Amino acid sequence: MQGYDISEEMLLNFIISNNIAFEKEIKNVNGWIMFNCPFHEEKNPSFGINIESGSYHCFACHVKGNFSDFARHFGFDISSLPFLDIPLNSDYI
Repeated sequence: MQGYDISEEMLLNFIISNNIAFEKEIKNVNGWIMFNCPFHEEKNPSFGINIESGSYHCFACHVKGNFSDFARHFGFDISSLPFLDIPLNSDYI
């Protein structure tokens, strides 16, 4: 991910271990990790996190942001996440 030292595997682990989505519900579609939107109820996955940039977008409710916004929504300070290496002068904090 641009600005983050995080792999797809680490991102998936974050999503699954924090009960944001279950592994069986997650699909990788053209560089996006897709699953049901955690911000509204839905039957079909319309929420995606771009693996390269870390940005997220729900194609149904149109919520969007970066990985920092996403992590904060679930109560995490990204600087405390052990798998991220964020430069001090980063625009992502």
